[in-house]
Amino acid sequence: MNSDIFYTYIFFFIIMIEKIENLLIIISRYFLIAIGSLALIGALLALIYSLTLIMSSPNTSKGSLPIISYDDTYKSKLFPKPKQPVTSFQAPRNITSSSPNNNNQKPVDKRFVELRAAIAKQFNDSQDNINKLYSNITPRTLENFFSNNYSYLGDDYNTLISGLTDFFDDIGNINDFKRIGNFDSRFDLIVETLEMYIDDFQDNVDARQDKIQSNINESAFKNSRGYANLTYVLYGLALYAAAVLYLMIFKVEINLRRIPPAIKKDEV
Repeated sequence: MNSDIFYTYIFFFIIMIEKIENLLIIISRYFLIAIGSLALIGALLALIYSLTLIMSSPNTSKGSLPIISYDDTYKSKLFPKPKQPVTSFQAPRNITSSSPNNNNQKPVDKRFVELRAAIAKQFNDSQDNINKLYSNITPRTLENFFSNNYSYLGDDYNTLISGLTDFFDDIGNINDFKRIGNFDSRFDLIVETLEMYIDDFQDNVDARQDKIQSNINESAFKNSRGYANLTYVLYGLALYAAAVLYLMIFKVEINLRRIPPAIKKDEV
């Protein structure tokens, strides 16, 4: 009698263990399904993100340079310090040097005619000043000066010339320079203003180039990070494959458990 009770307890204990085992198997299956699904989704998202970084290309467009205007910065550097009369003025880098008379020279670029005309607006308070300016600066000497010193700017060379012309056109009605009665002193200020403009222009070109280089470096960093992130795609796919493999094992286990009851049923 006691042995029957003992075997009964053993029987119910085994049944309970099997139920717990089946429950754990079911929970594990859903857990693996969730893990596998998340791994696959994560791998796809990582792949899309990595491809986005890999295909990132830098913005190397030069765009337009900032417009340089006659502002307080120029005024503070040029005025109100009085300029001493210059008895023998020489503009930098031979801007006033005379060119030899050569009949074989090509016609002067009309842009430098326009540039000299814009500069002449600062000397139009008297015909004598105009004559002195025209004797110091000719369109040919302007063309030679800029061509010899700034042709390396490439496409920005044209922007420099047109920008300078617009700059001096814009300040044509400003009397700051005309207050300087001495021609040489005024001419000295105009050349200094021209140099300041060129320095600011070159600073803008350098800043733009730095920005382009920064974009190139940033794009290269994104590309390298995109390739590195592909390893996470492989990790995700490996986790997904492992989850699918374990699910297949569980499926086989479940099917094997169904075989003995089916055989007994057929025998009956």
